Amino acid sequence: PLFGHHQRGDHYHRYYVLGPVAIATYDTQTDLREWDILFPLFHYGSDQNGHEARFLPLYFSGKNHKEGTSYLYVLPLYGESVTPETHLRYFFPLYGSLTDASTQESRTSILGLPPLPRTTAPALAFYEHASAPTFYSHRLFPLYRYSYSMTEDLSQLDLMALFQMKTSPTLLAHRLFPLYFYEDDRQANRTGWSLLGVN
Repeated sequence: PLFGHHQRGDHYHRYYVLGPVAIATYDTQTDLREWDILFPLFHYGSDQNGHEARFLPLYFSGKNHKEGTSYLYVLPLYGESVTPETHLRYFFPLYGSLTDASTQESRTSILGLPPLPRTTAPALAFYEHASAPTFYSHRLFPLYRYSYSMTEDLSQLDLMALFQMKTSPTLLAHRLFPLYFYEDDRQANRTGWSLLGVN
């Protein structure tokens, strides 16, 4: 049909123009206003709780006041997502950052994918820095990785997967693969070494 109208009580109205070409919905009880053009390609909706918009497949945005969340994505280049616990922002493939309030962790990545929420896996990026109240680390893939744990007072350095060094008040270990390995673990009362695989 060229035009259609659906009504529920005095508060809800939905109008159709040329079927799914244009749809408008209004609800005065919830302050709902929705517009769809070439459904599902373009959509905008708002009510007392927030709003949402999409233009498939490139643009998505929304805000939910009750849950305290919002998002904005202009795919594949820009994205931002905010929840009460996390804040993720990226400008692909140059920069990504993630802040997690529940763990007090902050992660930044450069040249690659952004850090992912709720995971400890490193971001698939050339450079990443992570910090929290009990640790910090940075990595320049594949050249080096450095980390420090304050709870264990342990620092670790890896260079090109060939050289590794760990230090703490009770541990000193270093390895240059495949040439040598040395470890002095005072807590386990153990010292060991090897040179070209020979102990």
